[in-house]
Amino acid sequence: MQNELDAAILPYQNKDILGIHVRRGDKLIREAGMFPVQEYVEKAQSASFGFSEVFVASDSGQTLKEFQEALPNIKHSTFCNLNSAGHNQKTFNNRDLDTRIAETNNIIKDIYILKASRYFVGTFSSNVGRLVHTLRNGKNSLSLDEDWYPG
Repeated sequence: MQNELDAAILPYQNKDILGIHVRRGDKLIREAGMFPVQEYVEKAQSASFGFSEVFVASDSGQTLKEFQEALPNIKHSTFCNLNSAGHNQKTFNNRDLDTRIAETNNIIKDIYILKASRYFVGTFSSNVGRLVHTLRNGKNSLSLDEDWYPG
């Protein structure tokens, strides 16, 4: 896995990357409200984050399309399946083992790249957002929904 992580991060090193984590799927049903893509963009712009590329960690292919529309002159990348409509834990649990491993590896790669990004915008109500914020020691990390600090 370490070799896969090292290969995944290589294209993102030493660049002004804005890492964004957007959770959709079943999280919106039970746990959190939905923030439009434009709010992520405005949060990054209001902080004067000077980014030249956006890495979108999401469970929804539609989210990447929305970022491409909101920031048409910026390069975008993701590991998300562009046909994905969002994570559903019950559906995930019923998938075959190889698919579950592949999807788990993708979220690990997402976290690795979000940690290494120059800037990060997410939600700290999300466990992934909190983990990334902690791994980054809070540096250039912003939340759309709440302040949160480990400890």
